[in-house]
Amino acid sequence: MPRMIYARLASTTTLITLMSLGTARADPTIGPMTDLGSLDGNNSEASAVSADGSVIVGWAKTGNGRRSGHVVSWVNGATSPTDLGTLGGGYSAAQAVSADGGVIVGYADTTLGDGHAASWLNGSTTATDLGTLGGNQSDAYAVSADGSVIVGDAKTTSGDHHAASWLNGSTTATDLGTLGGTNGGALGVSADGNVIVGIAATTSGDTHAASWVNGSTTATDLGTLGGAHSFAKAVSADGSVIIGTALPTFGDSHAS
Repeated sequence: MPRMIYARLASTTTLITLMSLGTARADPTIGPMTDLGSLDGNNSEASAVSADGSVIVGWAKTGNGRRSGHVVSWVNGATSPTDLGTLGGGYSAAQAVSADGGVIVGYADTTLGDGHAASWLNGSTTATDLGTLGGNQSDAYAVSADGSVIVGDAKTTSGDHHAASWLNGSTTATDLGTLGGTNGGALGVSADGNVIVGIAATTSGDTHAASWVNGSTTATDLGTLGGAHSFAKAVSADGSVIIGTALPTFGDSHAS
C-alpha cells in the first residue's frame, strides 16, 4: 500500500527565498537558456520533457483568439516547434509525455468544440481521440513511463466527471469511479502504471485524495489531515510515495 507523506506547507515568503537560493546555486554544468521559438512569433510554453530530454512537449499560440493554440513538440534539440494539431477544433494542449518520449498526452478540441483527451504516438503529428465516458469532455493528465497507462478524467452521460484510464493503446476510457460522490479525476500515475492517484468525491460531497492500485477500478480513500478535503497530485516512480495537499482540522491547507 502506498504511503502518504504529510508536511506543513511553506509560506509564500519561504518559497520565494528558496527559489532565490536555487537560482544563486545554479549548476555550473547547465548551459545558457535556449529559446525554443513559437508557431506565430508570439507565445509558447514547454510543459513536460521525456526522461532523457530528447522530447519536449508543450503549447504554442496559433492566432489571436482566446482558444487559439496547438500542442507542439521539440525533438532531439530542435529549437523550432512541431505543430501536433488538434482533433479538428481550434485548440489543444500537452500535459505530459512518457519517459521514453513515445507517447504525448493532453487534450484537443473536436470539430464540435468539445475538449477530448488525446494522445500523439511515436512522433505522429496526428492526434488520437481517447473519447469520454459518454459525455462531451475528457482530459489526459499523466502517462506511465512506457506510455501504456494514460490517466485523467472524463465526463459521464449524467454530466459528472470521473477519474478515467486508457490502457495499452485503447481509445476507450475505463471508469475509475469515485468514493461514492459525483466527481473525481486521476492526476498522476507511477512509472509502471500500477498506482494511479488523484481525487474523488465522497458521499458527503467532500473531495478526498484517492488511489487506484494494480488495475483496480475501485478508489481507495487516502483521507485528510482532519479537514474536509484533500487531493493527491503525484506519485513516485515505484508507487510507494504519494504527495498532494490536505486540509487539517483547523487552518490552511498543508502539503501532504
